[in-house]
Amino acid sequence: MKNIKNLKITTLEGFSVKDLERFPSMEWGEDGGLRAKLLYNGKEVMEVFNQGDGGMAINYWTQYGKSIQNEVLEKALQFLQRVDEDYQQGSEYYHLAAKTPSEISEDDFETIVILIEEQYDKMKEVQKSFKKGYKTIAILSNDYQTSYLQYWVSDITEQEVKQWLVKNNHKEYTKIELVHSQEQLMTM
Repeated sequence: MKNIKNLKITTLEGFSVKDLERFPSMEWGEDGGLRAKLLYNGKEVMEVFNQGDGGMAINYWTQYGKSIQNEVLEKALQFLQRVDEDYQQGSEYYHLAAKTPSEISEDDFETIVILIEEQYDKMKEVQKSFKKGYKTIAILSNDYQTSYLQYWVSDITEQEVKQWLVKNNHKEYTKIELVHSQEQLMTM
């Protein structure tokens, strides 16, 4: 069964994702294949496709996308440098930060789609907690997992969450993000 989502998130650079479809793949399993429309400032610039068989992603630029391709490449690089941990100082892939817009690959656009999808998944989980009346959600994560702590109070601090993690011997989480409203996650 197809799983198609319209992700209600727009990046600061203007990217959003529409008609995200996940499907079985040989390399990554049940939801390893990906097809999505990538929008820039609300207009479709390409379809991103990865069959999930070990090859690279394939991008199909729209006519509009081709007409503003240099701008899209620049904004893609800005987004990746700002959000993708592989581009951050201290990463073993930090050399990626030295890329130029012309070096943005098809896989980089797939990464943009995946990062937006991850943010959307967080937003959906947090939304459930807010509907139950919680005031603050702590998103705990590392490279392999994400967990959520829910609080009835809105003045919880990151230091208090860290203390709770130490007290309860949860050393596996390397990142903490406090969310006080669903709107916080709608822009990334």
